[in-house]
Amino acid sequence: MPDTPTERRRRQRLSTMILCEIRLGMGPAHLVRIRDLSESGIKVATPLFLAVDERVWVRLPGASDWAIARVAWRAKGTAGLSFLRAVDVPEIAGARRGADLPSLRPNAALRVGTG
Repeated sequence: MPDTPTERRRRQRLSTMILCEIRLGMGPAHLVRIRDLSESGIKVATPLFLAVDERVWVRLPGASDWAIARVAWRAKGTAGLSFLRAVDVPEIAGARRGADLPSLRPNAALRVGTG
């Protein structure tokens, strides 16, 4: 039987539609939608090309610091990012309740800054 992302999951996932920022290297930040999250990673919807095993920077809602993640898998318009260090899911703004976050059209990425 193939080893799919669903079969490899070790942690409970929380389904969500909140937004976060990702950055490839030192490039600009892009706003993407988190489809599900756990302390070990997130599934994001993005039109960006993310190569498997590429390192990316992630800033989750309510966080001031960027987390480092590895692209674990990718499929049409989505990617799985594995955090190098676990995150505290209850601390993520909007993870358990609705948050006042901007709307994002499906398959659209917005530039939110250059830093």
